[in-house]
Amino acid sequence: MVRSSDCSALGAERRRLALGAWQLLPALGLLTALQSGCGVDEAPLGLKRTPAGDGPTVRFDLHHRPLPEIPMPNDVAMWPDPTSRTGLRINASQVAPTHIEQSAREKFNQLEGWGTFAGVSVAFDKRDPKDPRPAIDLAALKRRHVGDDFEFADDAVYLVNLTTGVPVVLDIGEGNFQYVVREKGRYFRNDTRSLESNLLFETADETIDPRTGLFDPSRTADGTPHGLPIYSPQWDTDFDGVLDRPNLIDPTACPSQAQVELGEVSDVARDRCMADQLLTWYERETDTLLMRPLIPMDEKTEYAVVITDRVRDLDGNAVRSPFDFVYHPSQEGGARKLLSHLNDPSLAAYYGDVAGTGLDRVSFAWTFTTQPVVEDLRLIRDGLYGTGPFAYLSKQFPAAVDLMRITGPVDSKQRADGMEEPARWYDDPSLPSCQGRLNEAYLLDFEANRGILSTLATQFGITGAAAQELTASWEAISHAVIGSFRAPFFISGGPRGTSPSASFNLDYETGEGEVHSDSVQFILTVPKAQPGHAQPFPVAYYGHGYTSSNIEHLGFAGSLAKQGIASVGVNSTFHGLGFDRNTETLARALLRGSCAAPLGDALLAGRGRDLNRDGDPLNDSGGDYWTSYIFHTRDVVRQSAVDLLQLFRIFKSFDGSGEAPDYDQDGTPNVPGDFDGDGTPDVGGQVSYHAWGQSLGGFLAPLLAALDPDVVSAAPVAGAAGLLDVGGRTFQGGVFEGVYLRNFGPLIVGVPPEEIPKDRDGAPITACEEGQISLRMVVVDVNDDRELELGCLDDQGLIRGGTVIVHNINNGEARCGRVAGDDAQGLGSGRFRVGVPTSVGDRLFVSIYDQPDAVATYHPDGGCKVTPGAKLIARYSSWGKGLVAQGAVDPTGNTERVVCNADGGCTGFQGQYFAKGDPLRAPVEGFGYVRQTPSLRRFMSLAGTAVDPGDPANYVPYAALKPLPDPWGDPQPPTALLNMVTIGDMNVPLNAGISMGRVAGAIPFMRPDAAQRYPSYADYVTPAALFSSLGDRTPNRVLLENHVIEGINRLERTPTSGACFPNRVSPADDTFGCLASCAEPADCPSGVCVEGRCQAPPTDPARCQQYLFDVDAIDEGLAPYGEREASVPLRLGRIASAATPQTIDAVWAPRLLGTPHGSDANAWTADAPLIAMLMGYVNPRGEHGFSPADPCEAWVTGRYYINLVGRFFATDGQDLHYLTHPATHQCLGRAGGAACEFLR
Repeated sequence: MVRSSDCSALGAERRRLALGAWQLLPALGLLTALQSGCGVDEAPLGLKRTPAGDGPTVRFDLHHRPLPEIPMPNDVAMWPDPTSRTGLRINASQVAPTHIEQSAREKFNQLEGWGTFAGVSVAFDKRDPKDPRPAIDLAALKRRHVGDDFEFADDAVYLVNLTTGVPVVLDIGEGNFQYVVREKGRYFRNDTRSLESNLLFETADETIDPRTGLFDPSRTADGTPHGLPIYSPQWDTDFDGVLDRPNLIDPTACPSQAQVELGEVSDVARDRCMADQLLTWYERETDTLLMRPLIPMDEKTEYAVVITDRVRDLDGNAVRSPFDFVYHPSQEGGARKLLSHLNDPSLAAYYGDVAGTGLDRVSFAWTFTTQPVVEDLRLIRDGLYGTGPFAYLSKQFPAAVDLMRITGPVDSKQRADGMEEPARWYDDPSLPSCQGRLNEAYLLDFEANRGILSTLATQFGITGAAAQELTASWEAISHAVIGSFRAPFFISGGPRGTSPSASFNLDYETGEGEVHSDSVQFILTVPKAQPGHAQPFPVAYYGHGYTSSNIEHLGFAGSLAKQGIASVGVNSTFHGLGFDRNTETLARALLRGSCAAPLGDALLAGRGRDLNRDGDPLNDSGGDYWTSYIFHTRDVVRQSAVDLLQLFRIFKSFDGSGEAPDYDQDGTPNVPGDFDGDGTPDVGGQVSYHAWGQSLGGFLAPLLAALDPDVVSAAPVAGAAGLLDVGGRTFQGGVFEGVYLRNFGPLIVGVPPEEIPKDRDGAPITACEEGQISLRMVVVDVNDDRELELGCLDDQGLIRGGTVIVHNINNGEARCGRVAGDDAQGLGSGRFRVGVPTSVGDRLFVSIYDQPDAVATYHPDGGCKVTPGAKLIARYSSWGKGLVAQGAVDPTGNTERVVCNADGGCTGFQGQYFAKGDPLRAPVEGFGYVRQTPSLRRFMSLAGTAVDPGDPANYVPYAALKPLPDPWGDPQPPTALLNMVTIGDMNVPLNAGISMGRVAGAIPFMRPDAAQRYPSYADYVTPAALFSSLGDRTPNRVLLENHVIEGINRLERTPTSGACFPNRVSPADDTFGCLASCAEPADCPSGVCVEGRCQAPPTDPARCQQYLFDVDAIDEGLAPYGEREASVPLRLGRIASAATPQTIDAVWAPRLLGTPHGSDANAWTADAPLIAMLMGYVNPRGEHGFSPADPCEAWVTGRYYINLVGRFFATDGQDLHYLTHPATHQCLGRAGGAACEFLR
């Protein structure tokens, strides 16, 4: 332990540490920090010495492996750098077992501070390591931090802004950050925790005997359930080297999984108990306190974490500092600032009886500095407009677009095959479909091409009545253009690069760095002129979802066009339309027959790359967007935002000031933005700009809202604040493979014969003989999982099970696990799973022994040393027989290339072929973490720091509450924001979407009386009238108590009280033929025939048990689900400006006047931009976003929501119709004469 009173000891410590490599991600730059604490042979005087005592000590262990353990984040882990904007940079060791980790460490070295929305943690050492109790009194801490709606005065821990002295709101067990997953068994083959409900925190109890479901007294030191666990490999079920206890508030409170399997309790009851008891704010195994800021911290700002003497152990002893003083010797300057703030009378209300006592009540404090998060993109934005260090971007990337051909008889594939287009194709008698269409060469006339567009819609699954409504909405669209523009591209390697770890490489002080150019495709739809709406039209950007493309916006463009708003869809970074070859062939044939052959080229022009080397980039759209390459993930988001800033800059140039382009390439200049040739720009110039989108688009819209001074309103749908909160729960296909399979893998697994996958004909997909165990490597294939068979094993000799050890010969890492023996039915022998830290090309050896648990410990540090007496029965160091036959040719189309020449076949992966007998090398890389372990939890926490500059959480506050300066230094006007989540969404988990609303100021979480005590938090205080109407609860408390933030349907929190029905149109209203026809009741599954149509039958009662709570009840009973709903719907909305304690009611006037079910006459008058939060109920068991309107629904969900968004945009974010018209807003979901007046 380093003592601050002994500076000569510090010098010795510096010399000793300088000789070794620290194993840390990020590694700690303590040498510099220690050096700054003392002069030569000089003992500091200090501000407060650590008092004597017997309490737990803050862990500050530099020598712990594999990672040193100190409170994090921490400026002790940084070094001074005058080229940094904070004067500091993280100091990370370059020593790592894998390339993926080493690359991340190199990039951590570039960071100029810590995260603003990432977690804060501190571990404690107990005075008696054999004491099985937690190091601190968890119940006492919970009483101070849970259930009081963030009352500061009695808090035990503070996170203090050292510039203002105001503490940050911390969630320590309140429940705003959720970890329970929807599909717990989806995390790849042979998951040892497949029956557990979260990824990060242990919930299995290895002191339970699985045969009886009862506690085994031999597994703890004192024979009691709360005793110190005794480790033995035979009891280790996840092979982490620890005898695990559930990380619960009370580890004995919930049934064990064994009790579920024995039929003593239901799986639902156990999971519900686990969710209620899960200890997300303290890790028992490591005695680590975990905290999250509820609102992002300020960038480039120094903070102090303060452990007060209110944190005590169970014997009443206060926590102690590991140093002679209550802070690290290098952080006395920060401690001095903290002392001043604690003594400041104006801040006394925040600190209760700690106020005015200086450091007397401080047990330990440490400081850290946050990194620039928003400033990076702000400087790039400024550069696009010709100011700041990146000013050169303005000239290098001019405001200009190029249009793509749409009409004509020949496409690029035909030209490649030698076909030539007639010079006068537009009046060629042999091309009747092209006659007279020269003026449509670059213009997609919606009326003329309705048939083509309707047919294309079916390719995206829109059929029947929904397709009819969609094409009817397009009647409001005049035309569309498809084009591209040049944007600066900052990801290293350029837009065609395929390195999964590529990221920005820029100096934000000088503007120097790696800058490429990319072509970004867009589709712009232009409304028809109508009374009150004419060219140039305002523009709404619609952001598509993950792996989708710019064509997605056409599902909503017609509805916005009805309200006079043009729509533009943009291919996000590395995205484009993904057709397989057969679909592409069919689509091109259709378009060629309609003289729209070039339209196929325009639609398929994209930014995807061939990531799996199959020769087809169209199928890899966005394949490496969300991954565990954390810096790459950060920067694909930021690059997408740069693209949008450039596009809106281009649209704004359509004001007559720019150079005249030649859009149709006829040699005659056009008016900028005038695509239809009528002399007036179609869109742009000094009009209103809006941003919205769903899923990925919901992530990007807030960035545009914060950064572009001319975006007046935004409506992200299914977006998120907290990228790592999304990663911790999502079940979005492609995301969780890209993130978690690399975190856990690559995985070496054993697959029993009865579990081997089968092809369509029922034949096993294996080269193994019947009855053999298939040994496989589970790997990431772009954004999917793939199993590669590496060998086969006879299961004889494994009836009792065995031990498997995987050695990575290149890095010396070894991991081991148990091979399952036969179950009671004689099945299952050979099942195992081992993940190992690996770089691409690492040599792997897989060894199998005849005895289970033939190692002293499964802990990674134990080296998987085999115990005496165990017999090696098989070893695999080369690839076995493959499924690619000898003589097989390249499947990408190069039939002259033979890909496998080996007798015994080959195993193929991403264009590589491993012949039988080739050395067994890893084709992918990964971290090799184990589910529900501290190492995985630490990685996710550190990853939060890395991704913060790309996290929407850090941009949302700048949309309205504290607007950024514009490129010329003037304040931006506030941007209206309608943040929408859909109940139960687990693709983008709605807790992160709700977090966005909270961060934006749309979800109050403090009580009314907090305003006077904590004036800095007036924006988050509940107005008194709303608090009273909610039963003296804050809106945030309502969300917590009704499990809306949790959002897991399988937990059956709010089952219906009676029969429930699907949201299907009634027979009387079925004008589209949605329901089956009938002549008598017997013709109908429901037994009800009305007017020749079958009434939809009731929903299965088992599904009704899983219905989620409807907190906004926006349909007001029109959807016949029968769900439980709020008696007082939240429907939160306020004015988009910062509040003060005196203006809270005025700021919240939209919601206070727009009372749900109230009168239109007394409602809010739309006269100011809003910040609002809407929790849409699309599917009672959960849904991701909303789809285009389907008139077969009783309450037409998609129609209501898109018209709500359209009205919000059409009024520049002022009219949220259920607030201005609480009695009549349902007109948004109706058609024809029943629709709202502005929709008719």
